[in-house]
Amino acid sequence: MIGGESMKRRQILASALCVLALVACNKKPEEAGTTQAATTVQATTVAPTTVAQTEHATYFEMLQLAYNVAAKDADITEGLAAAKKVRDEMFAQFPSDKDDIDYAYSDLELLVRFNATGFSDFMKHWNASTGQHFEALHEAIHMDGATLDGEKIKWNMMGVVASNDYDVIVVEAYLDAAKKEAFLFGYEDGEPLVLHATNVTRETLPKAAFQVVKDADLLKGFTDNATWKATSKPSANQSIADVMAIYARKKGEVYERTSPATQRKYYDLAVPDQLFQYATVAGMKAKFTWGELTFKQGDVPYEIVECYVSESGTTVIVFAKVGNGKVILIGQKAPETVKNADGTIKSAVVNLEPYNSETLSRALW
Repeated sequence: MIGGESMKRRQILASALCVLALVACNKKPEEAGTTQAATTVQATTVAPTTVAQTEHATYFEMLQLAYNVAAKDADITEGLAAAKKVRDEMFAQFPSDKDDIDYAYSDLELLVRFNATGFSDFMKHWNASTGQHFEALHEAIHMDGATLDGEKIKWNMMGVVASNDYDVIVVEAYLDAAKKEAFLFGYEDGEPLVLHATNVTRETLPKAAFQVVKDADLLKGFTDNATWKATSKPSANQSIADVMAIYARKKGEVYERTSPATQRKYYDLAVPDQLFQYATVAGMKAKFTWGELTFKQGDVPYEIVECYVSESGTTVIVFAKVGNGKVILIGQKAPETVKNADGTIKSAVVNLEPYNSETLSRALW
């Protein structure tokens, strides 16, 4: 939502009011008459909802809403449990649509388990090995006119869906702006699909002509890297990569792992070199080491275990050991940087803060 919250899935709070209204008058989704969008109910994580959206809430949207509300600050299993409960209630309410409801729940599970960062790492290697320049779209679009193998179909594009009987769910899209090509990665009846279109831009994507492609590397990369797999005991300690996948999905942003051998950017600072050269912890000077490297001297020694930077370059998360304990640090504010006349960095202050995250604290390290 590592994993996929911008959240590319529509989070429609007002559709919950629509659900209640539909149940009250025993109408199926998409059969309801005109309803008024609530103007007094608004959640900070919910996108603005139009009247049109509430008039045509789908089973998928209802299940997604239940998931989003429950999973906001909890484990993925709690979100899916909430969606499953709503699914079972809809089974009883609309028994003739049981197959559509169950289909929507299965696709919701595929969507929320999508590991955007894991797949992003694969696509970067694939780009490098093939000389391509595809980049993730990171945006859910209403696919109102796109075709598949010459036929117009109904799409569920990362949660943007207008019909209960859609044909394909897309969990990620990649575009090469220069070559005007696009790949969609998704599922049809639970089976993974890789779709390709040429002569396409961001603006023309909703009406593009896609074809199923049989690229073995892409299909294997999608199936092997795109899905975060739950442990048999969801509450048990997980690896840092596992919890970052869950965290990224909840935040709706890709997080990239960095190391002393790689270079990422946190605002205008290179990570890890410049970041840890200028970093403080809660305003206090600190000593950061990573393996045999020492980035700066300070009062409190922090031994870096892992470091992740958001693809936007505006958040850094550090897993570190300090003394006999461990700590998770986060940086989200722009560094106070002073530059020389030639643009090089003269000095900077980066403040990292201890971060108490229920999701990230489950990591075993």
